[in-house]
Amino acid sequence: MFAVLNVLGSMLMLFSVTYLLPIVTSLIYRDGMLVDFVYAALAFGGRRRGLVG
Repeated sequence: MFAVLNVLGSMLMLFSVTYLLPIVTSLIYRDGMLVDFVYAALAFGGRRRGLVG
């Protein structure tokens, strides 16, 4: 069971890294969505800590 949580946590961390490109794009074009992308990346990254420990 814990091995599955470790894999799921790693996948969530990978998803949070994929938010880097939209964050950079939002900074370049100043479209006002930067805060939303940062919150989403932190939410996925934070869940990994909860699953893995």
